[in-house]
Amino acid sequence: MSVKAVNRKSGYSFDFTGDIYGTIIDVLPDAILLIDKNGNLIDVNKRACKMTGYSREELLNMEFGSLLPEEPREEVLCTFEGHEGHEGHERHENDKLLLKEFDLVKKDGSIIHAELKCSIFCNYFFCIIRDITKRKKAEEKLQEFSYAFDSSIDGIVITDCDWNIVHVNEAYAKMFGYKKDELIGKHLSIFYTPEYQEFLIETIETTMKKGGWRGETEEIKKDGTVIPVRISTSLLRDKEGRYIGMVKITRDITESKMAEESLRRSNKLKDLFVDIITHDLMNPVGIALNYAELIEDEDLSDDVRDAVKAIIKSTESIIRIVSNAASLAKLERTEKLELENQDMTVLMNRVIEECRRLAEEKEIEIVTDFDKISFWASYSIRDVFLNVISNAIKYSPNNTKIHITTENLKDRIKIAVKDRGIGVPDEYKESIFERYKRKEKGGVKGSGLGLTIAKLIVELHKGRIWVEDNPGGGSIFYIEIPK
Repeated sequence: MSVKAVNRKSGYSFDFTGDIYGTIIDVLPDAILLIDKNGNLIDVNKRACKMTGYSREELLNMEFGSLLPEEPREEVLCTFEGHEGHEGHERHENDKLLLKEFDLVKKDGSIIHAELKCSIFCNYFFCIIRDITKRKKAEEKLQEFSYAFDSSIDGIVITDCDWNIVHVNEAYAKMFGYKKDELIGKHLSIFYTPEYQEFLIETIETTMKKGGWRGETEEIKKDGTVIPVRISTSLLRDKEGRYIGMVKITRDITESKMAEESLRRSNKLKDLFVDIITHDLMNPVGIALNYAELIEDEDLSDDVRDAVKAIIKSTESIIRIVSNAASLAKLERTEKLELENQDMTVLMNRVIEECRRLAEEKEIEIVTDFDKISFWASYSIRDVFLNVISNAIKYSPNNTKIHITTENLKDRIKIAVKDRGIGVPDEYKESIFERYKRKEKGGVKGSGLGLTIAKLIVELHKGRIWVEDNPGGGSIFYIEIPK
């Protein structure tokens, strides 16, 4: 800050300090402004120039109001016009005024948040302006964190180095039946029964060694109730990397555990039901089928023979439906299949042979083009090919051809089964693979589980199955599985 300053608008000359004081004021980290009662800038230090982006000469030809946004400008200038307190200002003893915060406009038009302190002497304002932009941004981030912290549906606690609680959100307090104030200063051990104290020590040790821990455990509420929880811990460190505490996030999983238990009981009942129908029901059905087939070999009238054939067909349908339901129930519980090396040509020829009688009844020719392929698959993959090929025969007109091809690709194999049937409309191309959503077609009966089972088996092989239109009419079912 210079010893003498002249404002060109007012023509006022003011000898503010000597060389020593001017040097001291120039090296201060805050902007220093000397303002007259009309708001004219009389003198400024170097920091004021750097903060605003103006040169000293430019500032000495400006009014203080030029550094303010239009909206609050009049309000701020009231301070300088009458030396009177104003809303947003505080009047202090010894003619000191404090305007806590305001926005300051830089030369390039950008805005910085600032704090203004003024002292009045000799009818002039000695103003200290501090840039608080970084502080404001930090406060905003802290507000955002505070909002997220308080509005989280998960319980969150922050502890010190000794695992005593220093911050806790409402969700955590409510989860365990406390008020927030009751938990401040408490050790995390209050949430663990005596038999879990060792677990807490292990969790602390793991967190300290690895920086965090995740898992499920049980914790105790204020009323003594024990609840299952899923927790995640992580260390807190300062800028220098020193350990200063820990964050613990806790979720009450009581409902999910109850749902899991309900599902377990449901699956157990389903398994019992499947066991009943596959054994207690299939046994008498199998006996009925055997007797019907014996009767069919006897010398019967045409009407009786037709009735026996209807019995055989219906009984076979029951066996197929029950078998499919049992297979589906088993597959839904399967997570991993046992794979064995398979020869594609041998496997496909066996499946085709099983379908031979059905194809001959409709005078359908099966045309094949197989690559020589060796691949790893479960025995259940046979059921996929059997289902797709038998469906192609069922839904194709008499005296047509079905083309079956296998293709040896780089990392997978691709099977295509082309029929000349009625096709699958676009709106059903996905739903035919879903449980009980198979499109009813032209009088052909079915349980609706065959393609669902096929899809489950293919997906357990990490593959996919889909259907497209056959350009010549009908459908093409594709199956892709890794080698």
